[in-house]
Amino acid sequence: MRRTPQRLALALGISLALGLLPALPASASGSTPLTVTLASASAPIEDTTKDSARRWALPLDPKKGYRLSSPQGPRCIPVVGGSTHHLGQDLGSQNGDPIYAVTDGVVRKTLNGTSAVSGQIILKHNIGGKVYETAYLHMWNASTHVKEGQKIKAGQQIGVVGSSGPSTGPHLHLEVWKERFYSNDANLLDPAAWLSAQGISLAKNASLIYPQTPPSSCTYYARGMIDVFATADSGSSVVAKIPRNALISSKPGAINGKINGNYVKVTYGKNTGWIDRYAATPYRMGDAPAGSLTSAGADTNGMLLPIARYRANGTANLRTGTATWYSVMGQVKAGSVVDVYQSKSGWLRISHAGKIGWVSAPLFTWTATLDPAVAKPTRETVAATVLRKGAAVTQTESGKIAAGTQVAIRRSLNGWMEVQAGQTTGWVPASALKAIGAPTPTPPVVPAPPVEKPKPVAAKATHITTNGLNLRQGPSASTTSLKVLVKGTEVAVVATQNTWRQVQAGPNTGWVAAQYLQAIKPTVVKPVQPAGPKPPAKPKPKPKPVVVKPKPVVVKPQPSAKPAVAKASHTTTNGLNLRQKPDVKSKSVRVLAKGTKVALLKAQGKWRYVQVGTSQGWVAGNYLKLIKPAAPKVTTVAKKTYKTKVKLTVRQSASTKSKALKVLPKGAKVTVSARSGSWLRFAVASRTGWAPASQLVEAKPAKKTVAVKPAKSKMKTAKSKVKTTIARLNLRAGASTAQKSLLLVPVGKKLTVQATKGSWAKVSYGKKTGWVHSGYLK
Repeated sequence: MRRTPQRLALALGISLALGLLPALPASASGSTPLTVTLASASAPIEDTTKDSARRWALPLDPKKGYRLSSPQGPRCIPVVGGSTHHLGQDLGSQNGDPIYAVTDGVVRKTLNGTSAVSGQIILKHNIGGKVYETAYLHMWNASTHVKEGQKIKAGQQIGVVGSSGPSTGPHLHLEVWKERFYSNDANLLDPAAWLSAQGISLAKNASLIYPQTPPSSCTYYARGMIDVFATADSGSSVVAKIPRNALISSKPGAINGKINGNYVKVTYGKNTGWIDRYAATPYRMGDAPAGSLTSAGADTNGMLLPIARYRANGTANLRTGTATWYSVMGQVKAGSVVDVYQSKSGWLRISHAGKIGWVSAPLFTWTATLDPAVAKPTRETVAATVLRKGAAVTQTESGKIAAGTQVAIRRSLNGWMEVQAGQTTGWVPASALKAIGAPTPTPPVVPAPPVEKPKPVAAKATHITTNGLNLRQGPSASTTSLKVLVKGTEVAVVATQNTWRQVQAGPNTGWVAAQYLQAIKPTVVKPVQPAGPKPPAKPKPKPKPVVVKPKPVVVKPQPSAKPAVAKASHTTTNGLNLRQKPDVKSKSVRVLAKGTKVALLKAQGKWRYVQVGTSQGWVAGNYLKLIKPAAPKVTTVAKKTYKTKVKLTVRQSASTKSKALKVLPKGAKVTVSARSGSWLRFAVASRTGWAPASQLVEAKPAKKTVAVKPAKSKMKTAKSKVKTTIARLNLRAGASTAQKSLLLVPVGKKLTVQATKGSWAKVSYGKKTGWVHSGYLK
């Protein structure tokens, strides 16, 4: 169980009082030991007797944080050479984090790490009469805090976290073994379970826990041309050959042994078998660049020169790469003498029986050293040739060799050869070389065109150049260039020699590379079918001649029409030619000075067709600048009140791109004081702003309402007249419905009318006198 600091202090106090646990000394580095706990009396230690006085500690400080990553057990290969059965528990951490001993013990072994070998500290523990060993791996320097034979206490710092050996990043790899580290598969224990039994939980103290269950399958890639064996033995039959970067599937833990397992069981296509674990990688490898040696031993350099000769001491396998897991190409019998081209990591690259491959160097004995600088010449130059640093005419020149110079071929690439002439090396076109003693190819003599008057007619063009290229004196890249033909030049082919063509380009004749010529397709003209014979026309009667006396017509000469002058849209940024066609070779119509205003009519590629006054022509588009329209003038207007037609954004200037000052609601009133084009200016929120005139409407002044007082109706005295009510109605104190009701007069009652006032009548009813509406009387 995990103990609190209070419980730990109490336990330590009791133990010290009983003499079971001495005080903890400082670590070798002088730092305070990591907090430790006593083993639980009820927690069994695997295959040991109880040891209640033993102290235990975490291997890393939880305050600094660590990640519980790859557990002990089956897994997929994480890096080249890794096992599919993980022997320990990985705890991801930071470089330099302290590593602590999990319990008391003695340092049995230390080993400093390298990029290829994991650093190790092995501690030996005697627990309940049984021997155990804990292994701490991947530190770079294993001797910074401890030395072999030193006694160690639980929680004492023994090293720092690193990433030496086959490691994907800084971490501590912790292993636990019965009896001895790397003794046998049966003695391997699970560190997490072993420490958990002592009350130390790696999981509960981890800052992050990665999945601890392995995947159902693994995917790998072949590192080269490799053999798949029927059993986990290179002496068994080969069931398949896997090419470089081919996809392979496997299962976690599919290896022939936890400790000494070197073969992994895989499936490739329909074949299942065993491969060397170093022959697989979890990541697809990149393609091998041209001019390099692939990991499969495949040569991409072209030709090679031997550097030494060796004799086989016994029968040796010729392999595709520098490891025993590479596929076997053949065998070299004992006593065979071979040429060696390269030496690498204890392997020799040789040529044997028409094959180039690798053999193990200890199986061969040196017999002679060969000097590549004195390689046997096999070719000679046709003419004086330029040497270049690479296989292309764009490469830098490194020297020159004279015509007839004998050279040795080192490599070939894309129609070029790397040659060696004495101590000088470089690249030349393959066409510049011939076999030693072979006749020199001479270009056919083309007679000069006869001098005639007028000038000779040039041969009809048959091809067009697909790139800019040199017109040379002879069929070789080393001959003098007569002129440069631009892309699209029409030429007539007059002779052929290998990959060269003799052409005529205008008055010039020379040689060009055939790969840069394209045949001109002839234009097919369809013949026009003649129409069938028409029937003879019937003769028309001859009209009688009419004699008309012509009147003299005076035609006044009209002035020639001039093209309409288009509105200028651009201005020239430099002096330039106005040309007839969109081509720098075209005739210049006139020269335009810098700042000339022109009207753009159309465009073609980088050229622009423009009009300047009455002249039209082509100019280069990069010398034109768009004329920005002048900002409209601001005109002060008589102040008027406008209303917003919509929700309106007021801007700082007369442009939709200017800053917004405020938003006015629909119907808001503003006083306009100026106009600029289609914009109106007005004051808003103590500032001046602008808005489009289309979004405002002039507010019409409201009409003044004159209150008309109703004329007071005069009361007229009427002669007494009796009328009858046609409805029940109120007898009121005055001639208005606002007056108080004196009583309610029923229907059909007779009333005596005494006077009238408008639509009201003054009546008497019984002993009461009042007013009723005359509309209800008859």
